[in-house]
Amino acid sequence: MATWMDCSQIDLDLELPLAKRFLPHQAAMRAAADDLLTAMKKDLPAGVSHLAHLVDLRTFGRFRSEAKAQAKVMGINWRDLMLAGAAYDLTLAYFGCSTIAAATSEGPVLARNMDWWPERQLARHSYVIRNMRKGRAETTVAGWPGSIGLVTGMSAHGFALAMNAVGDGVGLHKTGYPVMLHLRRVVDECKSFGEAVERVSKQTLAAPCLVTIVGTENDERVCVERMPTTANLRYADGDSPLLTTNHFRFGEGDSRDGVGTLQSTSCGRLQGMQDMLRDKEEELSDEHLLYILSGERVRLAITAQHIIMRPRENRLRLCVPKSLLESN
Repeated sequence: MATWMDCSQIDLDLELPLAKRFLPHQAAMRAAADDLLTAMKKDLPAGVSHLAHLVDLRTFGRFRSEAKAQAKVMGINWRDLMLAGAAYDLTLAYFGCSTIAAATSEGPVLARNMDWWPERQLARHSYVIRNMRKGRAETTVAGWPGSIGLVTGMSAHGFALAMNAVGDGVGLHKTGYPVMLHLRRVVDECKSFGEAVERVSKQTLAAPCLVTIVGTENDERVCVERMPTTANLRYADGDSPLLTTNHFRFGEGDSRDGVGTLQSTSCGRLQGMQDMLRDKEEELSDEHLLYILSGERVRLAITAQHIIMRPRENRLRLCVPKSLLESN
């Protein structure tokens, strides 16, 4: 019996003005504000509310109008959405993730667990969010109503990306661009796999991260291992799966740490994915990948989402663990 459940979909019409774009989804957005956003705010470090203004300045107002439009529908302060968009940089220790970029006869597939806080509320409010123009999904995101930044997304221009947490022992790079908001720009603006890799590699970031990017061909699979100001590119070895958890892997013997207690599980999850992929005897179906991602050697207590993206088909599937939807 499957331990996961498929999530619903929200389509946003890009041809509508911002003031009207989110109104059809007001019920879902207000529910997310009351439950998920409230839980997120409780766990943010004390005294960070003033940082919303700094995030807005650092992003040159790029997300301000959208944040205000969504906040009005949700009945909240738009600055709360700006802070949520920088949550990764502010609370790095809460995040994890396990990611597979695999070659198949139908092009590459990017499958990942999103190990994210607060996992129970996030699972309840997870949606496939498609930004539509003339009946076509220009971008597709595994997100929640009100989200501005992203950690898992796909572009109709033939690429998908997923971010995993990693630590460098240094902390916040105050002049860097917030990671989730930069990845949103990459998915929105880049026109090819190559351009996405370049944009992820070159931007100075507020925090370290690992970003797996896949295109429409099997040789278009890479993990960009980012420090705030530098990048290493780790490409797939032939048709072998490219795997990422929560430690730097570029070069053998790299001693840089993972993220908090996640470091102790990072290598075990990596080995679990390797073993289960090695045992496969057939093409990687969605169900086979979901079986791997939900396995006890890969899934964590904070695994809130299972996501599968196939850029050649412009298709994203989002599931959440059924156990997180049960009453406490």
